[in-house]
Amino acid sequence: PDFNRFNTLAGRLAAPWALFAGAPLPRFAASRFEQRRNDDDTVLGYFRSHGQRDQLDYKATLTGRTDLIGGEKHTLTFAADRQTEFLTLDSASFAFDPAGAALWAAGARRSRDGIAGEYGLDLPFGLTLTGALRHDWNSGFENVTTWRATLSQHLPSATRLHASAGTGVTHSEFNPSKTKP
Repeated sequence: PDFNRFNTLAGRLAAPWALFAGAPLPRFAASRFEQRRNDDDTVLGYFRSHGQRDQLDYKATLTGRTDLIGGEKHTLTFAADRQTEFLTLDSASFAFDPAGAALWAAGARRSRDGIAGEYGLDLPFGLTLTGALRHDWNSGFENVTTWRATLSQHLPSATRLHASAGTGVTHSEFNPSKTKP
């Protein structure tokens, strides 16, 4: 009488596109992850969920060389992406929470749009410097800007010294007024 069933679909399609030598090399990609879960338990009752995440992204990289201090390589990257998520839930435990049952039966959506840029400089004596900036617009959380800077020195003994500093977000204060049913 007890069972757990998961049906999962995952897919990604990506395509690079080169027009001319030296021109930006763009890449377009789309992905989907979808999962349905059905659990039946004689003691705890039933639990059902259906969720999906769709993502579109674009990335372009431009490289070039200069000879200001002996042959430097420059790399400039631009990226943009959009992610949307949707989730519905149904559970025997909602018998004690009719408002929660109504909320999750309609489902919850959230989305994130982001843009990012990175500049990299490879110097002829083995030093690489990079700097990156990213901004995300979130429907369920506060918008955020993050950054990163790195320094990497290659040594003759096949050793590399690396240092980096930056910011990141793993949790942002949830804003229920920004989540749409």
